[in-house]
Amino acid sequence: MVSNTVGNVISTSATLSVGNVSGLAPVFVTQPASVTATDGGSFNVNVQVTTSNFSAVAWKVNFGGRSLNAAATASSQANNSIVAAIAFGPVTLVDAATFQIVATNDYGSTLSQARTLTVTAAAPSIGTQPAGQTIFVGSPVSFTVSAVGTAPLAYQWRKNGAPIPGATTATLAFSSAQESDSGSYAVVVSNGVGSVTSASATLMVAAIIPPAIAVQPASQSVVVENNFTIQVVATGTAPLSYQWRKDGRLIPGATGATFSLGNVQASDAGAYSVTVGNAVDSITSNEAILAVTVPNLGRLINLSVLTDIATAGDDFTLGYVVGGAGTFGAKPLVIRAAGPSLGAFGVAGALDDPKLELFAGTTKTGENDNWGGSAHLAAALSAVGAFAFTGPTSRDAATEVSIATRDNSVKVSAFGNAIGKVMAEVYDATPAASFTTTTPRLINVSLRKHLGAGLSAGFVIGGATPLRVLVRAIGPSLGLFGVPGVVADPQLALFNGSSVKIGESNDWLGTAELSAAFAAVGAFPLPATSKDAALVATLSPGQYSVQVSGVNNTTGVALVEVYEVP
Repeated sequence: MVSNTVGNVISTSATLSVGNVSGLAPVFVTQPASVTATDGGSFNVNVQVTTSNFSAVAWKVNFGGRSLNAAATASSQANNSIVAAIAFGPVTLVDAATFQIVATNDYGSTLSQARTLTVTAAAPSIGTQPAGQTIFVGSPVSFTVSAVGTAPLAYQWRKNGAPIPGATTATLAFSSAQESDSGSYAVVVSNGVGSVTSASATLMVAAIIPPAIAVQPASQSVVVENNFTIQVVATGTAPLSYQWRKDGRLIPGATGATFSLGNVQASDAGAYSVTVGNAVDSITSNEAILAVTVPNLGRLINLSVLTDIATAGDDFTLGYVVGGAGTFGAKPLVIRAAGPSLGAFGVAGALDDPKLELFAGTTKTGENDNWGGSAHLAAALSAVGAFAFTGPTSRDAATEVSIATRDNSVKVSAFGNAIGKVMAEVYDATPAASFTTTTPRLINVSLRKHLGAGLSAGFVIGGATPLRVLVRAIGPSLGLFGVPGVVADPQLALFNGSSVKIGESNDWLGTAELSAAFAAVGAFPLPATSKDAALVATLSPGQYSVQVSGVNNTTGVALVEVYEVP
């Protein structure tokens, strides 16, 4: 109650309870006994204590000046009595001393009576046994054992039961094992108490067998642009290494039992061999010859025209483009203009003195008026199948050239103001036996001339396979390049060597097939509605001619072209 001069007030009630404290620390009913433990082992003691109010008990062991927690490996409690087996360890020889068990509950701790811990030395025992191994001569190898027991432990390795001098550690190592090291190995581990012998581990040191060629790589003949695979079968101790060579030179990356090439070219021909090796030796196979055969591919080998130098100062132009995908080097050609020698074939009004002027692009690169009767040139004419001139003093024109540029032309005219018939020709002079896929080809031949009443140009496809060609007769579209006097509406007809018409075109009509062919060969495009003529044909090797004229007898300048279509 609280009061003053004015009045008083009484608080709410509060209850005070006073409990009965009756808990006691544990009391040992059964004291621990003295124990003997092995060095490195554990010990167990059995005790019984009473504890108040079913309180739990924690255990410690005091010995050697230390107090360490211990665990009850088995425990039972009945009413307020606890029976426990106390485990502690591992112990060593230095732990031998008196010990006491400390029992602690919620109300305090109690020490047991002092007892004696005796620690005896432990004989060795093997934890991890050495394992058997198989290796090759020269390889490193080792055996290892793990053992426990009272130190110091001594080790003695044995081979086939006999001690190995100096092999007195837990590991036995060989830096480069030999066949003589093969055998059964074990180790004896000992101390002052006893000894133990490990299980035996067998070491097998196998000899490395040098490589040998069981199946030699075989020579092959492969058609150009096909695939090529060559292989060797070798024996010997693995791993085996391989290195292929071509003509004695190392092939980078060719390090397997099999070597392959795709899209074989003539340059891949040669002698292939492989060196097989292992850790002790190497051996080189026999050489296998790769022969690359090149089919006699269809190709343009000649353009010719028999026409007129119709007026004084008249001329015309033959064009030829050298190249082809994957080709390189110069192209040998024979070019000529036959006039006087045509008389031997009954041609009337032959031009008595034709003249040649050669150009690479717009640059003049050579000329010839009279061929001069050179024996070398005569042989070149004969080699390409051209008819012979009437004699070394004839005034026919001819030259033998080697062309390294792409776009070329030859201007044909008369010496002075002469007029008459002339045959102009361009020949591929590459011998058929020397032709490969990398040999430059005549991929386009052409003729630009006034048609007169009509014009016929001949061409020859050589080789042994068909060739797809694009043939064009350009008139009105030449005007786009500033050429005057062009034929307004040319038409063309294609004939084989038997004079059978095998194709014709008036207006090209802007077809997708022809447009694609123009693009494939690099020909200049034509307006879709132009009156120019064009066709595509696949032709077998042989002689062909293109006859070009103006529709309704019109005339003018025209460009006649024959392209190889890839």
